[in-house]
Amino acid sequence: MNARDAINAKKKAFKKRQINLTTSLKSIADDFVRRHPETCPGEYVLISVEDSGAGMDEALKNRIFEPFFTTKAVDKGTGLGLSTVYGIVKQNGGYLYVESEPGKGSCFNILWPLAGEDEQVSTENEPGQISHKFTGGETILIVEDDENVRAFACEALKEMDYKVICAANGMEALKKTSSGIVKPDLMITDIVMPGMDGKELMNKMSDRIDLKKVLFVSGYPFDTLIKEGSLEEGIHFLQKPYSVRSLNAKIRSILDSGK
Repeated sequence: MNARDAINAKKKAFKKRQINLTTSLKSIADDFVRRHPETCPGEYVLISVEDSGAGMDEALKNRIFEPFFTTKAVDKGTGLGLSTVYGIVKQNGGYLYVESEPGKGSCFNILWPLAGEDEQVSTENEPGQISHKFTGGETILIVEDDENVRAFACEALKEMDYKVICAANGMEALKKTSSGIVKPDLMITDIVMPGMDGKELMNKMSDRIDLKKVLFVSGYPFDTLIKEGSLEEGIHFLQKPYSVRSLNAKIRSILDSGK
């Protein structure tokens, strides 16, 4: 999506409008490490996403992985996409570096550690593993203004047999539950949203229906939200970006706790 936006942002007319996605094996040696000091020698899978878009200068390249930093217009980007990718890659022992120049496009390169053939992974009884016993048929209302996060969460929960109601903001959530026929067992809402924040939505929803279970999510740290008064101690909270496993584990802990 970033590559698409970069192509559309190129001001001058040009013939080449292209995104290349390539994978290969790459052996990292000392000469490469000297050019990229954050890497270590070894065998890697190289995943590259290259576009022929507007490209970036050095100042922009130095900031693109910062959480909440974005060059896109209001309501067009959260600044969490690349920081999420960066976090996932680093947590798994990989590396991410960018090659780009203004007017010459960009290439994002992910180096993913190559597992040895003798390495075996067992998922039996893995803590937090999503299995049949972690799924459910409850109704969940998801309120999320970020289109990508909303689509990710809704589709993931549908695949686990939950009945899912999706809303892009607080007003839409109130509208979809106004009849009283649809009563969610749990509402998952972003805290910081335009128009109506998650806390205000919870209060209005509680006045209309018997809503007792709410999970707040946010890209802001929990401690920061507490200090700012956006949240109170003792609430259910999940930090973004979250995985399918962590989301479902949190949902089950809330629904099964009886609180």
